[in-house]
Formats: sequence, structure tokens, C-alpha cells
Amino acid sequence: MGVFSSKKKEPCTPKHLRTSLSKFSEAILAGRLEHFSAIDGIQYVLSSRPSGILTFHEIQGKVAELFIQEGHLIRATGTGQTNIGEILLKQGSIEKDILKHALRIQKISEGKIPLGSVLVKLGAVEEKAIRDAVVIQIQEIVAQVIDWKKGLFFFCSKNHRSPDGIMVNLTELVLPGTVRSDWVLLEAVRARDEAKKK
Repeated sequence: MGVFSSKKKEPCTPKHLRTSLSKFSEAILAGRLEHFSAIDGIQYVLSSRPSGILTFHEIQGKVAELFIQEGHLIRATGTGQTNIGEILLKQGSIEKDILKHALRIQKISEGKIPLGSVLVKLGAVEEKAIRDAVVIQIQEIVAQVIDWKKGLFFFCSKNHRSPDGIMVNLTELVLPGTVRSDWVLLEAVRARDEAKKK
């Protein structure tokens, strides 16, 4: 992969973006959202089937990370994201009392046990429900990121685990049709367009 960068100097880069620039030396793909859109960056990285983390820093301070395994989106985290528990509640997969109980257990573990794992061990949900919630979370974050017009992005290839230890290979999910990362991207774009119409 090459590096997408601009030769034009921009002395007014916000402090949080200047800090991110230091990570460019580790990245195998990096650039500015003003010159290379987020959706193009995501598609370019996925097409090369790498493993690593694609990070986006929006100019106002928002941050998103897409965790990629062999070209598949497996997790995502981002500013203002809906957490897994809230998604499960909204879907009617769990009751509020069960979620509160699971959160208490997670708190005792000092966050070392993922919420999804706690819920599965309690028998409150099946693993598929957690994976479906993760897909929704990925779609929400991607829908947010593709609207960012200014900022930085960089991809670092490294061995990694997702933030809470939940690993999701989208090709193994039991969802309508054949689930691929390009399907998730299309759904994210559709959700973004629908939100704009409201």
C-alpha cells in the first residue's frame, strides 16, 4: 500500500490532529479526509485483505477505529457510539434488569470481562445476538465516519484484539444473504441517507 498525503503545509492543524500525525510514521496508509474520502479509504484497505486498525480523526475531535481481520470488518469503536447493551435492549433481546445485573458483574471484573461474554454466560442471550449487535454498531460508526469531510486517517497493520475481546468474522454470521464487509458498508450508507431525510 502506498501513503496518501498532501505536500501542502497546513500550519493551522488542530492540536489533537498534530498528535495524530506522529502516528503516520507507523502507518502503511495515511492521508487527509479533504483529499481522500472515508468510504474510499475503507474500501481501499478492505480490498487489500489486511489485518490491522483503520483510525479516523475528525477535525473537531471525533475519533473512530475500525478493526479489520484479513479484509473483514470485525469491530468498530467511535465517539458517541451506541453500546452493545443499549442495542440489545432496543432490539428486545434482553430485559433492563438483566442488563443491569450483567453490568454489575462486569464492573466487579473492572471491565476485564466483555459485556457480551457476561450476557452469554448468564444465558441471557445467544452469541449470535451479540454478533448481530456488533454488526449494527459497526454500521452506525461507519455511517458517522463517511460524513466526515476534514481530518486524518491512517491504517496500521498489526496483530490485535478488539477493545472488549469480541471478535466477529462477518463471513460467519447468520444473517440474510451472504454477509460481507461490502454489505455492511452499503447498509451504513443507506442508514446515513435515511437519517438525512428525517
